Amino acid sequence: MKIQSVWQGGFKSVVGNFRGYEFTVDLSMLQHGENVGPIPIEAFVMSFASCITTFYAKMAKNSILSWMKCVVMSKRKVGMKLLNELNSLCI
Repeated sequence: MKIQSVWQGGFKSVVGNFRGYEFTVDLSMLQHGENVGPIPIEAFVMSFASCITTFYAKMAKNSILSWMKCVVMSKRKVGMKLLNELNSLCI
């Protein structure tokens, strides 16, 4: 897997892979960014959450179980450096 992050100025970067997918990360205006994309830690947690839902989907496909909904949520208090909760619910 090859990933590339190209700084665009300020706090904005365009992150992409070599399959042609890319997205912009930036800081919020309160953090002196332009708010044109998720902050990097949000992108990281969003990616991790999608790994969990994809894992559940693959498990459901390969079993007799049938899930109608799979949700992964994270909660972080403002000012905290680390996530304090990551919950998943698959029904």
